[in-house]
Amino acid sequence: MFSNYLKIAYRNLRNNKLYSSINILGLAIGLSISMLILLFVVHELSFDRFHANNDRIHKMKLKAFFGEQEINTTVLSAGFAPIVSERLPEVEDAVRVCAQKQIIFKSDDEHIFSEKNLLLADPNILEVFSFKLLEGNAATALSEPQTLVLTRPIAEKYFGTQNPIGRTLIYEDELPFKVTGIIEEPPSNSTIKFDFIASLNSLNAIQRLEAENPEKVSLSLDYQKMGLGQFETYLLLSPQANISEVIDKVTALQAEDESFTMNVKYFTDALPDLHLGKQAAKRIYLFLGIALLILGLALINYISLSTARAVQRSKEVAIRKVIGATRRKLIVQFYTDSILLIALSFLIGFGLIWFFQPFFYNLLDLKIDRQFIYHPLILLLYGGLLLVAILFSGSLPAFLMSAYRPVNVLKGKIKSGKSGNRLRQGFTVFSLQRLPH
Repeated sequence: MFSNYLKIAYRNLRNNKLYSSINILGLAIGLSISMLILLFVVHELSFDRFHANNDRIHKMKLKAFFGEQEINTTVLSAGFAPIVSERLPEVEDAVRVCAQKQIIFKSDDEHIFSEKNLLLADPNILEVFSFKLLEGNAATALSEPQTLVLTRPIAEKYFGTQNPIGRTLIYEDELPFKVTGIIEEPPSNSTIKFDFIASLNSLNAIQRLEAENPEKVSLSLDYQKMGLGQFETYLLLSPQANISEVIDKVTALQAEDESFTMNVKYFTDALPDLHLGKQAAKRIYLFLGIALLILGLALINYISLSTARAVQRSKEVAIRKVIGATRRKLIVQFYTDSILLIALSFLIGFGLIWFFQPFFYNLLDLKIDRQFIYHPLILLLYGGLLLVAILFSGSLPAFLMSAYRPVNVLKGKIKSGKSGNRLRQGFTVFSLQRLPH
């Protein structure tokens, strides 16, 4: 039975090429722009939520006061993490991260590259965060000095198709680092970016290498001090921890150091709040409203064109009713027409996403992984958009046209479609009121 409805719907599309083309193209553009904006909104709101313990990971920040001058920083001393994790039962673990800027690595004389995405981190970074280690042992990969893990593209860049595990990369042509693991690239919705992660225990050797007088370089990992430093510090809190109480206790620990006279105040950001912040996260919903407005205008345009054709199809409705078609069957037929047209629009709109992506990404300075568009949540939301489009745009034309009385149609009493005109006029006013002035 449904195949018959589908054949009739296809015939209607084929016999009304101009009408079908205008409707399909208009809906496709509206759907593609709405889907792109939705992709952007979901991507922004999903930052760092792929980590299993994202709701329990907090980044420590510090506000220091020098008289009337105020400095906000996210880099703390090396001693902060071990002191806090040892003294506070609410802190299950702590990770220090230190980014190295411009460096040079080489695997041999033919593979020498300048790099800028090297992180020095505590070994437990692979256990606190959910970055996936593809090869190697997460518990031991960064336990020794001068060891590192690297992403698959970087491994291919330096070693080609050879197995990189156990091989050596030379830091600044002098310091050898042993490759102990291959790690999955951080996704585009990660605030922590890297191509390499090296053991934090390598910092002393790096500093000696870079110092003018290596003999005067002492281990910078001063485990006895809190306060300012050079390390981004993340705390993994217990599920029962109260963040306000943790901050109070951290402040009390800082006060125990009488040699530290600077006035400081600690605070934290939960991992999911790092990218946008709580205020910006609220503003991002404005884009969601824009997406819904664009989709609404596209659907209203479709409904207006559909009701404009109501008179042309009124004789078809009348004849079908005369030969026994029920209103329910007519509604199913008109819904099938809408489903076919909207499904085609959706497929074209999905294809147009790839056309609009470069312009959209450049406009908002975005970088979104191509595979993110196939994330189950994104596909579910796109499916919801399709369902809403079918239900909303199919209902009014179906119920309006199926309500025609055969006697009135055959006597020529339905000539101008006054109800359809009023409906279109109402949609036009609705649309104009929502356009920016």
